[in-house]
Amino acid sequence: MSLDLDYSLLSTQKRVYEYTAALNQITFSGADAAGNVLAIDTNSTVKVYVNEVLQTSGVVSNSTNNNVTFASAPNTDSGTYTVTIIIVDAATDTTFLTTVTSESLDAETYIEVNDPGYDPLDTNTYYSDIKIESYLDDLEYATEDFAVSSSLSSLNFAIAEATDLFLEEKNNRIDADTTLQTNIDAVSGTAGSAVQTSDFDSLFDTRLATKDTNDLDEGVTEYSDVVVTGTVQAPSTIAAQTYNQTVVTGTVQNPTNTTADPLIINGTSINFSTTNLPLADIINEITAAAIPNLLAASTITNEIELTYAPQNANDDLTIGANQTATDFGFTAGATAPTVANTTYTQVIINGTTVDIVDQEGGLTSDIDDAVASINGASIAGIVADKDGTDQLVITYSPPNGTALDLVIGAGTANTDLGLTASTTTSTTTDPNLYFT
Repeated sequence: MSLDLDYSLLSTQKRVYEYTAALNQITFSGADAAGNVLAIDTNSTVKVYVNEVLQTSGVVSNSTNNNVTFASAPNTDSGTYTVTIIIVDAATDTTFLTTVTSESLDAETYIEVNDPGYDPLDTNTYYSDIKIESYLDDLEYATEDFAVSSSLSSLNFAIAEATDLFLEEKNNRIDADTTLQTNIDAVSGTAGSAVQTSDFDSLFDTRLATKDTNDLDEGVTEYSDVVVTGTVQAPSTIAAQTYNQTVVTGTVQNPTNTTADPLIINGTSINFSTTNLPLADIINEITAAAIPNLLAASTITNEIELTYAPQNANDDLTIGANQTATDFGFTAGATAPTVANTTYTQVIINGTTVDIVDQEGGLTSDIDDAVASINGASIAGIVADKDGTDQLVITYSPPNGTALDLVIGAGTANTDLGLTASTTTSTTTDPNLYFT
C-alpha cells in the first residue's frame, strides 16, 4: 500500500503581514493587524510595501530579531499608512514530510507481510481489511483533520501568492505610468514651437521672402586654405650678435717699463723704443702698433686703459705674461666679450613679425626651429610645418565667411627659408548660405 499525496505547495511558502504604521514608527515586528506574528527565516526574501508602493531602499529586515526597520518613518504626518510585509521562504516543511513518510513505510511493511492462513473476509484474521483500516485510523492517515489542515495551508499560500502578484503588478504599472508621463512632458515641452502641417507652406514662404542670399550676415561662404612652400630644402638661418667693448685697466699709476720685454696684446708684441718710458710715450707706442679694434688711453688717475671692440663671441682681449705686463699692472690672460644684443632673422606673416629662434639657445636655427617659431607666434589661421623634403610649408585657413589673403612680408629670413614677399588670396570652395 502507498499514499499518493501532492506536496508541491510546500516547496515555497509565502506569508503576508499587514501593520498600520503609528506616527514616526520605524520598526515593525510581532503580531500584525490579523494577529500573525512576524517570522523571518535566515534565507527569506522580504518585500516591503507602504500603501501598496514597493520600498526599494531605506528598509532593512532582521531574521535574528524578526523585525523590519525603516531608515525614515513611513508615517510622519499622522496619516494612514499600511505597511505590508511579504515573506518568501525557499524551504520545505521537512518535519511534516518526514513524519508522513516514515509512518507510511511502517504501515506498508506491516500490511505487506504474507501469511498462508490470511483470509481477507475473516474478521479475526490479523491481516484482515478491518484490521488494516483500524490500523490506519489509529495512525490518523488521510483523516479529516489532515485534509482540513492541508487545505488551509494551501489557501493561506494562495492568498499570499495572490497578494504578492497583485502588488508587484501594481508597482510595475506605476513605474510604467511614471515613464509615460515623463515622455509626455518632454513632448509637451517642445509642442509650443511646433508648426501645424497645414500652416507650414505659408509660414515658410513668409519667412523666405524676408531673406536675401546676397546678405552675408545671413549666410556663410567657405574659402579654401592658402599654402605657401619655401624653395630651400633643410634651410637654416643665423642670428647676429653685437658685443660690448672689452676694457682692461692696469692697476699701476704712472707706470713705466723696467725691462726690454715687449707688451703682448692679442698675439702682437709691442717692443718699446727704450726702457723707463713715461706714460704718454707708452700710450703712443701702443697706439702706433695698430692692433685691430684696440684703443689705448690713460685714465684720470694715470693708469693704462685698453679698450677692445670684439667682433664675435670668441674674440677675446688677451694679454701675454711677462715683466712689462706686470710693470703696467695687467693680469695676463684672456677677457671674453659680453653680448650687447642679439638680432634674429625674421619672417613677416599677415603683418606679424616672427623671430626665427634656435630652440636650444644657439645662434643657428634649422627647419624645425623655423616651424616652432612661427607656430609659437599664434597667428590666427596660420600653421607652419615641413614637407617630406624639409621645405617650410605655411598654411592659412581663412575664417568662414571671410575672404582673407596670406601675406608674406619682406622678412630678413626670406632668402634663407626660400620665401618671397607675396600676397596669395583664398578662393571660394563651396558657397553655403544658411538662413537664420
